[in-house]
Amino acid sequence: MRKNLLFILLFSLSLQAQNFEKDASFNPYILPTNKYYVENKPSLSVLQPDQKLIIVENYFLNINYSKITRINLDNTLDTTFNLDTELNGLVKDIVLQPDGKIILVGSFTTFNNSSSKYIVRLNADGTKDTSFNIGSSINTYVNSNYPFASSVQIRPDGKILVGGDLISYNGTYKNSLFLLNSDGTLDNEFTLDPLLGEISISKIKLLPNGKIMLASQFFSSIKRLNNDGTLDSSFLNTVHLNPASSGGGTVVNDFVVQPDGKIIIIGKYDKIMQNNYRDISRINLDGTIDPTFNSRGFNITIPISSTSENIRKGVTSAILQADGKIVISGSFKKYNNIFINNILRLDEFGTLDTSFYGGLDNASTDSEGLYQTFINKMHYTTENDIIAVGHFNTYNDIATDNMVRIDNNGLKNPTFNNICRGFNGSVECITQTNSGKIIIGGDFRAYNGVAKDRIVQLNQDGSLDTSFNVLMHTFLENDLQANEILAQPDGKIIIGSNGRFVNGIKLGAVVRLNLDGSIDTNFNSMSAENAYGTRGSCTSIALQPDGKILVAGTVYYTNNTNRKLLRLNADGTLDNTFTFGPLTVFQSITKIILQPDGKILVLGLVDTYKSKVIRVLDNGVLDDTFTMASSLYFHQNKNLYMSMDNSGKIILISDSFGNNNYRIFRMNSNGSVDTTFNFTTLTPHTYGRFAANAILPNDKIIIGVPGTIDLKRIKQFNSNGSLDTTFDIGTGFNGNINFFFDCPFSVIIL
Repeated sequence: MRKNLLFILLFSLSLQAQNFEKDASFNPYILPTNKYYVENKPSLSVLQPDQKLIIVENYFLNINYSKITRINLDNTLDTTFNLDTELNGLVKDIVLQPDGKIILVGSFTTFNNSSSKYIVRLNADGTKDTSFNIGSSINTYVNSNYPFASSVQIRPDGKILVGGDLISYNGTYKNSLFLLNSDGTLDNEFTLDPLLGEISISKIKLLPNGKIMLASQFFSSIKRLNNDGTLDSSFLNTVHLNPASSGGGTVVNDFVVQPDGKIIIIGKYDKIMQNNYRDISRINLDGTIDPTFNSRGFNITIPISSTSENIRKGVTSAILQADGKIVISGSFKKYNNIFINNILRLDEFGTLDTSFYGGLDNASTDSEGLYQTFINKMHYTTENDIIAVGHFNTYNDIATDNMVRIDNNGLKNPTFNNICRGFNGSVECITQTNSGKIIIGGDFRAYNGVAKDRIVQLNQDGSLDTSFNVLMHTFLENDLQANEILAQPDGKIIIGSNGRFVNGIKLGAVVRLNLDGSIDTNFNSMSAENAYGTRGSCTSIALQPDGKILVAGTVYYTNNTNRKLLRLNADGTLDNTFTFGPLTVFQSITKIILQPDGKILVLGLVDTYKSKVIRVLDNGVLDDTFTMASSLYFHQNKNLYMSMDNSGKIILISDSFGNNNYRIFRMNSNGSVDTTFNFTTLTPHTYGRFAANAILPNDKIIIGVPGTIDLKRIKQFNSNGSLDTTFDIGTGFNGNINFFFDCPFSVIIL
């Protein structure tokens, strides 16, 4: 995901000047000289003998793709490596040849638009090695659940082992495991033992004696082969792993080979050969379990989310020390009931080494979002410290953003910092206090390299207000962010969100903060003894002039039924004088706008495929003088966005086609179509999720658009919907615009 930086665009009070420019004085922070920022979450890495680090970043956007970068260990970019290294799919494994060439396997089919199906070899400078002749390359089994190459290893003779749910190479049938010559052609002499059948290999590991360890993703088993592909009869016939009860099946992330030949198996599983070793175990040379490595510390119950992103990852990476101790990372929070944040060190017997001090994302809850934090790969440097890359935001509460360098005791090396200017994640909501300070919420964990958990307060010049600190994890799950933020006239801050689970109940949908960011305990939000306050999912909030708070979404108050729209008194208690009448109209409410006359515009999902707008009176009763025109109903408009201009007219933006095939419309204050608004068509049509908008004091409309419409990603329209051709924003933005916020004579864009 591209980071979304904060900009302020200033214009004159007369609103005549149309040439906007970035305010260079905003956010005066200066990045350390020449330091390189790895923007996305690295999925794989290789440390070269010359101590340069190759990093694979997998991007999950509309189309998955991967990028390869090489950095020096002083955190600078290695400019001798090809900077144009994009693959049109995900990289699943990477290996470095002795000559410095790099082999990648995965789900991609092109490298820099050049055909290379599931496998590619790069020269040492990152350019494609055209001497590596793969022809039509790899095919997987029809209807495979794993349509890609999963794992790759290099033999001492330079030949290449490739594994996966594979069926052929260049039209020649070969089951699951191939051996390629160093030029990319198939070694026909090597054949996987036919007794194994269609094994579907997820991980291969070449042992020092030339034998091959295999992990099967179909059969949750481990096998060992001789170097010719036949089964090794000296190894236990079936080393079976029980799938994890947390979902997602069995995963073997790596085999760690000890000097004595014993093998540590890390991954995600609940048992091995019916022994209760969870996620990490050690086997002897013959495949039997080694009971002297008593790694039963993860045999605990951890609540999980139902979303695929939060399925437990298990132990994801491990590195063996010379003294036999092993440093491991993964999605865990306890070991033998001792709280551990995703990284620890065990001695040679599986006992926790308390002299190792390290923790990833310490300020995180023990439920939602837990499984998003882990290290993918660790490497020992020549200076005997560890470089680690993966999915994490902080290390020992210091902002690190997915890469860290630590010493032998687990302490962070302060000279290695992966930081960016501004936010290291997306910005979702913003408000401004009466004092001019800016409150920003989103899916970020740092601002200017300072660890900040999803909400910050900035001074007027964009610098960080260090006096404002919020413990977001106390009321919001780790994989969520604030849906809306409002600043009260007294400076206190109201946050609407999806809350977090406390004793199995989702609380904290509406929380109020004091001026320093601490929770306002006088506001009834997450109180104990079954007085739950507002709970559920709050998607929109509005503050009335009398201090009462309108709350919308899929919300409840204490143990009451779903209200969808309710009103709180200034202390957070329920205002029983407000009763939302049209309760059954919506499945959920996505946006509310308080009109100057006290009436409330309500936008919500009618069913899975349709949204609509209604208006209710100050007491919650339906206003029958407002009717949304039927011509404004959009085809399968699951997502509809709403704002109000200065005259009270309503701007609607939809994800789907509507009237005249436009996705942006304007309604009159009674819900009828505003025929004076003739929106200029955008080709291709804009999508609502990109089309953030702001109404300027002169009633012109600024709209964020995707790069497919305009590389500047922002357009301005006149009040009648026509394109304002005088609008000039220079080169514009290089990322999507998610949000606009109106304030006097300026527009804050994120």
